[in-house]
Amino acid sequence: MKKISKFIVIDIKSIFLILGILAALWVAFLLKTVLIAIFIATIIALGLDPAVQFLKRKKLSQGVAVAVVYSAFVITILGSITFAATPIVSQTQDLGKNFSTYLESLSNIPELKNFSIDLNQEITKQVSAISGQAVQKTLDAFAALVMGITVLVLTAYLLLDFEGVRKNILALVPKPHREQTAEIIASIEEKLGMWLRGQIALMLVIGTVTFVGLTILDVKFALSLAVIAGLLEVVPMIGPTISVIPALIVGFSDSSFKGLGVLGLYIIIQQLENNFVVPKVMQKAVGFNPLVTLIAILVGGNLMGVLGAILAIPIALIGQTIIKSVFNNLY
Repeated sequence: MKKISKFIVIDIKSIFLILGILAALWVAFLLKTVLIAIFIATIIALGLDPAVQFLKRKKLSQGVAVAVVYSAFVITILGSITFAATPIVSQTQDLGKNFSTYLESLSNIPELKNFSIDLNQEITKQVSAISGQAVQKTLDAFAALVMGITVLVLTAYLLLDFEGVRKNILALVPKPHREQTAEIIASIEEKLGMWLRGQIALMLVIGTVTFVGLTILDVKFALSLAVIAGLLEVVPMIGPTISVIPALIVGFSDSSFKGLGVLGLYIIIQQLENNFVVPKVMQKAVGFNPLVTLIAILVGGNLMGVLGAILAIPIALIGQTIIKSVFNNLY
């Protein structure tokens, strides 16, 4: 029997296409900070755009509508941060003056003696570590501030000319594929908007539950601490861990037992959030299976840290939309 030779033919066009894709991925990696800023700004702009369109229907011009909505957004964010931070600073000063007394009261409880010793050692170690990294922490904070300002500026530009941005993107696409690309963009915008509304719902749920729990425990500044918990809900899994720190400061500033009560409350909230609230709300908002939501967050967190965990669901949504559209077009 004659042996049949099999060859894989790769033309020049395919080679250049592969090289072009690899080059685009390399450039995207080099510009990842800029792309992330654009991505975050786009999500925020998509969340604010319906309000802009509503004001335009009330006969306001595009510029005035954007100015009103954007100003309200910035004032809300800055006001929430200021409102949440002011009492925490005051209570931190009080706690610093009386912390040794609180630790001593904990050590007088036999069941908590080892805990108080370990806590004191851990705090000493963390303070030393922070002191040694003061310059790096300052640089990180400055970089975060620059990123925040960049996102706000990009958001304003997007709101002012969303339609123009869409047209410019479509102009880069070959004519035979423009209609499909326009449908993909519209679908992505819709799903990202749904995700953002789901995220806001999560922030409200966690903030409300935290406020009720802290009020029952009679913790000072319950509303401010609830605002912190709600704002940090945007950081999956890690947010509740960070938000417990100011709550513990305020709780222990009052009494040791109240501080332990706050710790127990936040542990319960975190468990409910990670295993029930986040997966269920995201399933209702974007249609993701709870297991898919958890896996996406874990993968994003491992690849890009905190920022990756925050952006995991939006990125997964975009990927799902593109793949589904291409698959439907092929088959």
